[in-house]
Amino acid sequence: LVFRGDSLLFTEGDSLIMGNGVYDIRNLMIQDSIRYVRLDGMIAKDKKIPLKLSLGGISLNLLDDLFPLIYQPTGLVNAELEMYSLLYKPEIKGVSRIDSFALDGYGYGDIYSKVSWSQSNGDLALRASLWDGVDTTLTLAGNYATEDKKSPLDFDILSPSGGFPLNYAYPFVKTTLSVLEGKVNLE
Repeated sequence: LVFRGDSLLFTEGDSLIMGNGVYDIRNLMIQDSIRYVRLDGMIAKDKKIPLKLSLGGISLNLLDDLFPLIYQPTGLVNAELEMYSLLYKPEIKGVSRIDSFALDGYGYGDIYSKVSWSQSNGDLALRASLWDGVDTTLTLAGNYATEDKKSPLDFDILSPSGGFPLNYAYPFVKTTLSVLEGKVNLE
């Protein structure tokens, strides 16, 4: 498989078996020397059987190829997702880490997140932290109610390390302001 000029290989021993409304996927993995995408498990109505998606070393630059963005994100995504009941009422939960996250070349640090979503209750629960290599500079935690058209967001934004660095806003205001210094407490 050739993608963006890179050769990606399927690993040996992969299998995909379909029958009786069940898709059995065993270690289906596409990889090169630094990144991979792996699927393992089943797609079925049974809520107890997960399909696991693992991502390793996936560049955020791919986002701009798929969806043109105003700000250019960079960093490497590593994630583990478990998806249940994809043919009935899907549920997804997982953890991820984005190493060396940056926007337009401005580095922020690493992002750690935990997410869960269930179609049956319509809520997306998210907890994410931004770590600058020394401290956690920002924490976002809460819910997004997908069915609530009036007020779907219920998030807390905190700066647990003594303040959120104002210079983190630089990519968003660089055409207006040239120097941002200091910290602001977010609670």
